[in-house]
Amino acid sequence: MFIHIIVFLILISGCASSESTASKSSFEYPEGCEEPRNPPKVTNMREMMDNHHKYPADLRSRGIEGRVVLDILVSETGSIESMDEVRSPHYRLTEVTQNAVKYLNVEPGICSGKPTPMRFNFALNYSVNPSL
Repeated sequence: MFIHIIVFLILISGCASSESTASKSSFEYPEGCEEPRNPPKVTNMREMMDNHHKYPADLRSRGIEGRVVLDILVSETGSIESMDEVRSPHYRLTEVTQNAVKYLNVEPGICSGKPTPMRFNFALNYSVNPSL
């Protein structure tokens, strides 16, 4: 059971952005957001995937695959306040992803040296052929 994982933290209406391996210099911050600044950071991705996430076997056997993208609002304390589907190949993959995301630990974004509520896009790729 392989799932290709990509986490995107994308600037949306004044919120921080990142990819899990992107440098901070590639982020766009809202106007007026001065140094020090950092995007929200997921700190337990592997643990969440290992313990709280499973690609539904029936969807996998039917060849249903693709990327689920959620728009997530993280509070200044790091709690996930809301999540909405941006796109998904199947509603059940959205549900599985939303259930798993509830277990993420997220450090809040920093703007002008202070924790700040920020939105980011979280994406999981589901592939029936893990070699791709």
